[in-house]
Amino acid sequence: MRHDSLPFPAARILPCAAHTRAPARALALLIAALAGCTAGAPVDFAERGLGEVPAQFASASPHAAAPVDDDWIATFEDRTLRVLIAEAMARNPDLAVAAARWEEATHRIGVARSLLLPQVQATTSAGGSDAGALTGARGDHAVGAQAGWEIDLWGRLRSGVRAAGERAQAARLDLEQARLSLAASVAESWILAIAARQKLDIDRDLLEAERRTARIVRDKVETGIGTQLEGELSDANLAAAKASVTRDEAALQELVKALEALLGRYPSAELALARELPRLPGRPTVGVPSGLLERRPDIAAADRRVAEAFHEREAARAARLPQLTLTASMGSLIDPSAAIWSLGSNLLAPVLTGGRLKAEEKIAGARQQQALASYVDIAIEAFREVETALANEQYLARRHAELEEAATRMSNASRIANDRYEAGIQTIVELMVVRRQDFEIRGQLLQVRTDRLRQRLALHRALGGRFDTATTAVAPAPADAWQGSRASR
Repeated sequence: MRHDSLPFPAARILPCAAHTRAPARALALLIAALAGCTAGAPVDFAERGLGEVPAQFASASPHAAAPVDDDWIATFEDRTLRVLIAEAMARNPDLAVAAARWEEATHRIGVARSLLLPQVQATTSAGGSDAGALTGARGDHAVGAQAGWEIDLWGRLRSGVRAAGERAQAARLDLEQARLSLAASVAESWILAIAARQKLDIDRDLLEAERRTARIVRDKVETGIGTQLEGELSDANLAAAKASVTRDEAALQELVKALEALLGRYPSAELALARELPRLPGRPTVGVPSGLLERRPDIAAADRRVAEAFHEREAARAARLPQLTLTASMGSLIDPSAAIWSLGSNLLAPVLTGGRLKAEEKIAGARQQQALASYVDIAIEAFREVETALANEQYLARRHAELEEAATRMSNASRIANDRYEAGIQTIVELMVVRRQDFEIRGQLLQVRTDRLRQRLALHRALGGRFDTATTAVAPAPADAWQGSRASR
C-alpha cells in the first residue's frame, strides 16, 4: 500500500467511533493508522490491525527476502503451457467480464466529473391557434436553452469524483488479480490433466500385469496345479484393475474439458496433453511480508475500496448541507428580437427529510468500516496463504524423497514376487499384497510430484508476482480519467 493512498486525516474519522465498543475502537485505531500514513513515514502494522508483522516469513529460508520473481510461468519450462495461458487471457469469458467492469468503472468517472460542470439543455415548443376567418390560422414556434450549475460549496461532488476514481482503480486491480488467478488455474489444470494421464498409464500397467497373472493362474488351474481360489482371486483382481482404468479415463476426460472451458473453448476433451509433467522450478524468492501488502492486486484493490468508502462518506456528510445552484434560461432563439432570458440562483437547504440524510451518512460510515475490516481480512489471509505454501513445500520435498526410495525398493520386490509366483515358490495372495503396495506407492509418488507443482503454483499466486511481464501487464487507465479524482489531493 502506498503511503499516500489514503489522503484523509485520522481526526476526521476517529470521533465517529469514540463511543463504540472494544472491537470498533480497535477498528478506529486501524482507520487512524491507515489514514495517518504520509510519504516517508514508518508503517506501524500493529496499529493497522494486522498484529506484529515479522521481518520475513516464518517458513522462508534466510535468503528468501530478495525481490519476488516475475515471469514465473517461464520457470516451468513448458512452452505449451505458455501458449495455453495466452489463449486463456484472450478468450476466457470471466476475464472479459472483469475487463468490462473496469471499463464501466472508468467511464463512471466521467459521469461523476460531468456533475461539476454547467449542464445546458435545449428546449423547443410549437403551438397554433385559429383566430377566425378574417385572420386565419396562426402558429408559434420557439427554441430556447436552459442551463444549471451546482456550485460545489462543500465538496460533495468532488468527493463523488474521487470515489469514482478509487472505484475504477479497484476494478483495474480486480482485473489484474483475475488475470493472475486465471494463469495459475490454467497451469494447475494442465498439471492435473497430465497427472491424470500418467495415473491412467500406471493403472494400465497394473491391468496388463493382472492379465498376465490371470493367464498363468488359468493354465495352472487347468493342469491341476492351481486351485479354484487362486482362479477367483486373479479374476477379481483383473476386474478391479479394469474398473480402475475406466475410472481414470473418466477423470482424465473431465479434467481436459475443465481446462478447455478455462481456455474459452468448447469442452470436447480433444486437447492434446504432454506425456510428462513440467519440471519443478527452483524455489523462488518470496520477499518480505510488508511487501506483500503492496504487491498483491487483491490487497491493493481492498486498499482502494477503503479510500472509496471514505470519499463516499464525505459526500454523504456534505449532502446534509445547503446546495447552491445557478440557473439561466433563454427563449425564442429563432427570433432574437423576441428573446426572453433569465438568470437566477437557488439555495436548497434540507430541513425535514425524516432522518434520511443522517441515515445515509451512517450507512456510508458502516460501509467504510466494512471496507477496513475486509482489507485486514484479505491481508491476513494473504499472509496465511504464503506461510502455508512455504511450509507445505518443505514437507512435500521430504515426502517426495522418501517415496522415491520406497518406489524403487517396491518395484524390485514386485519383480521378485512375480518371479517367485511363476516358479511356484509363493502363493498368489503373497503376490497380490506385494503388487498392490508397488502400484500404490507408484500412485503416491505421482501424487506428491503433482502436489509439489501445485504447491509451487499456490506460492506464486499467493505472492502476487507477475506471471508474464512482457505481455500480460494490465495497462493503466487514461491519464485524463484520473485527473478529476486526484486534483484535490
